[in-house]
Amino acid sequence: MIDVLECGDMKPKSVSALILGLGFSAALSAASFAEEYQDTHACDEFAAHPADPNRWAVGVDDVDIIPGPAVKHCRDAVKRHSETARFHFQLGRALWANNRMDEGLQSFLEAEETFQYGPAYAYLGDAYMYGIAGVEVDQELAVTLYQIADEEGFAPAGDVLAALVDEAPSEAEPFAAFESTPQAAEPAPAPQPQDTQQNTVETAQPSQTRQAEKPLRLDLFHEKKAIQALYDGDLKALRMGEVAYLNVDKSFIYLSGFIEPFQENLNFRDETCIFLANPNLQRMLSFKIARGTPTGGMLLGNGRSLEQNLDAGAAQGFQMLGEMFRGMQSGQGAYTGGLGDLARTGVLKENGVKDATRLIATHGCSSATVRRIFANIEVYVSGNGRAVVSEGLKQRQEQDAKQAAEKKERERKEAERRAEERRQASLRTGVQQSCMEQFENTGYCSCALASLENYSISEAEWAELTTSFRSVVSVSRAHSGLSNEIRACRNEG
Repeated sequence: MIDVLECGDMKPKSVSALILGLGFSAALSAASFAEEYQDTHACDEFAAHPADPNRWAVGVDDVDIIPGPAVKHCRDAVKRHSETARFHFQLGRALWANNRMDEGLQSFLEAEETFQYGPAYAYLGDAYMYGIAGVEVDQELAVTLYQIADEEGFAPAGDVLAALVDEAPSEAEPFAAFESTPQAAEPAPAPQPQDTQQNTVETAQPSQTRQAEKPLRLDLFHEKKAIQALYDGDLKALRMGEVAYLNVDKSFIYLSGFIEPFQENLNFRDETCIFLANPNLQRMLSFKIARGTPTGGMLLGNGRSLEQNLDAGAAQGFQMLGEMFRGMQSGQGAYTGGLGDLARTGVLKENGVKDATRLIATHGCSSATVRRIFANIEVYVSGNGRAVVSEGLKQRQEQDAKQAAEKKERERKEAERRAEERRQASLRTGVQQSCMEQFENTGYCSCALASLENYSISEAEWAELTTSFRSVVSVSRAHSGLSNEIRACRNEG
């Protein structure tokens, strides 16, 4: 159990104190769980974690939590059922989703200190691993917290541990990968080892002399689609849509967090990360994000006049106030809709930091996987150069192009077939009209046309009949038996 903190410091006195505290707290924990609220509450519906073994609902991922109602219902649940551990944990998740990191941390501490609630240790581990809510980074303590959460049956903590304790880059020649290889160079493809893990992307082997790249496990990351897009070089798929009230794509918010671990002078997992550090990249991201606001756009230049920017800022302000008022009236809280989307940008940036840290821990900065991803970030942010495309994406693009070509050919043939049908129908209509002009007998003309259809009448003969049906005599002579059928049609009149 994390001890009460001195002088407002969020750090326990020691990791050993945390571990020793678990023994005598087990009985208290069991007693607390016995008094829990034994029914589904709205807080469960809005903020339960899908991997929480004690959940009472299906659960939602962090990025899918709707902050307004989640905070409202979980505050109500904690107030009415303060003895229920999961409500304190779920309130912490809701507050973090609302970018209220300090309050959320206090809820996780309450869930840990009072109830020793397993999943709460994982979120406290995140706080110490990434310095969330002003907590001093302590990676040793973070690992210990993840271990406790894992032992309590919270599977995501086990995934984090697997990533953190995986093989670190080779210590023999940590900088060798960068001495002769450009950052954006496409690693040479090579056959990959078989992998039974689901939801993985195979990585390419950079050379025959280096160890084969490990599969990229998408299940370890918070923003799986973004990691997939960066690995594949499918930069269009990286876009996440604009942030409410800001003229900036959410992907830039995510990437501003993602590149932070690479900007440090010495990464705690891999010292070769310093070779990927690019201060210009950080400046470009900050510029793009700042320019997306009316004030930033006015100062940095977004193609609008001062008056237009001031008007846009005022309109956004009134819109935000109106949205806050409607949210409070509906009981969902002030941060709903666009404001909730705006509040979640903090979570999105934190996810970028976490994903980059896990990528470094599992692959190392000298790996082809990380170099490819970082090179594609530079292309995406700067708008210059060409993305490094994975073999998998190339194959999918080739397959898509082949399927598109085949579809186009099918459509062409179908269009030709329909055009021919229309042309043939037009010829028959012309023959019918020509017959009616001469004989004015619908029964006879319909019978004669049907008889002509039974024979291999050439294109020229149909055209001749369209001009004058009198030529039916000469046409009939060219086809054995047709003359008798045409004469028989006179009886139809």
